[in-house]
Amino acid sequence: MVLRIRLSRFGKRHDPFYNIVVSHARTARDSKPLEVLGTYDPIPQPPPPGSVSRRAFKEIKLDAARARYWIGVGAQPSDSAWRLLSMIGILEPRFRVAQIKQQVVTADNPLVAVDATRRAAEATARRAAEAAARKAKKSAAKATIPPPGMGHMGRGGTSGVVPFRAGDWKCGSDGCGYHNFAKNVSCLRCGASRTNAAIPADSGAKDSMSTQ
Repeated sequence: MVLRIRLSRFGKRHDPFYNIVVSHARTARDSKPLEVLGTYDPIPQPPPPGSVSRRAFKEIKLDAARARYWIGVGAQPSDSAWRLLSMIGILEPRFRVAQIKQQVVTADNPLVAVDATRRAAEATARRAAEAAARKAKKSAAKATIPPPGMGHMGRGGTSGVVPFRAGDWKCGSDGCGYHNFAKNVSCLRCGASRTNAAIPADSGAKDSMSTQ
């Protein structure tokens, strides 16, 4: 199992205190460690009396020999522990320049940025043209469909030959002869009244007639 050198938090709210510990990588942050290497107080402390420097400092106490031992056997420091160990001189400082560069988006070559913008605009225009072409094709297809004729309204739709049924009647107007439903009061083709131009159809007959 991978060993980690990391910080374990203690103290209270707004007053943290850390132990520099060695523990397994999968254990909780504040679980019992394998060994405590030292302590770290992140709260700045005033300089002691008689000190040459007047700057506040953060206290780090560490067993350097044990820290070197654990690093030698393969323990991997966390980012915070690496920074503390590099301040003491056990490890080399590690700057996160590569991570920062990955987060920064720069246009080193303006021509590349312009070309990418042009390609995006062309793709947008091409998609718009394809959508317009599909819409025009769909509209043309609808326009080529002929309107429904009179055969759509009579019995049998567009079949042309339909059987007589009880109550159906045939228009008796000149040149019509349309087969209408029993419920129709006027001819669906010529509009002639049923009472004036009706030729009753035999309800029991099996004959058929054309609606065209």
